[in-house]
Amino acid sequence: MKHFSLYSIITIALMFAGSPVMGNPHALQAEPPLNTQIQWDLAPNGLLTISYDLDHNGKTDFYTVRTIKRSYISEQTPRAIAKFYAGYPVFFVNHGNAHYFYITSKKPLFYATDFNEDGLWDAMYQDISEDGVNGNERFVDSHSGLSSKHPSAIGSDFF
Repeated sequence: MKHFSLYSIITIALMFAGSPVMGNPHALQAEPPLNTQIQWDLAPNGLLTISYDLDHNGKTDFYTVRTIKRSYISEQTPRAIAKFYAGYPVFFVNHGNAHYFYITSKKPLFYATDFNEDGLWDAMYQDISEDGVNGNERFVDSHSGLSSKHPSAIGSDFF
């Protein structure tokens, strides 16, 4: 019975303490499902940026950037192309009877957050392995200048 009480106390203490990720609103998170994206855009350098609104207030606050593996025009349907490239996200632009397809990497190369939703990335992370958010990502830059160091080290005086 003594051990049960000790384990109960430890469990309750951990529940109130929370995890470091949950306690840090600036922590990097995994990419949301692609079907929840707001928009996508192709940059001149061949990278495709996908925008998300995680807090559902109508403003973009999270971005992922993927490399383009293939691109071409075809009269096939998007569904047929998606089947042919199973596992790879497929984006397309409709051009009348044909579509211009962009086949991207399975996972993003970059993740970026816009904490204050002003349109400038506040923290950017690179996932050189393109294996999803799993702890091997590295903080790269802050385009907005708001964060000059890793956001998890900033604390409550971030803004």
